[in-house]
Amino acid sequence: MEDRPGYAKHQLMGANRSGGYNSAINKKIPRACIRVSDETWIKGRFKGKKIKHAGKPYIEWMLENREMPSSHKVLLRQTLKTMK
Repeated sequence: MEDRPGYAKHQLMGANRSGGYNSAINKKIPRACIRVSDETWIKGRFKGKKIKHAGKPYIEWMLENREMPSSHKVLLRQTLKTMK
């Protein structure tokens, strides 16, 4: 490390980190599997189809095994309730 004032901060800023948060690890936000606005799958086995056409076992599997935002989980649970 060089003896220039502000050198370490400059190195951290270049690495997209600020000096106060050196130990923080940012988690990646899970990529959405569904589009909430029109209730369609945007990736996966039923890409481009409505959620209700996917089938109950697939929706249950998605809820158990995939990470997704909580709003998407709520939508999938509501769809499961209407399928019963």
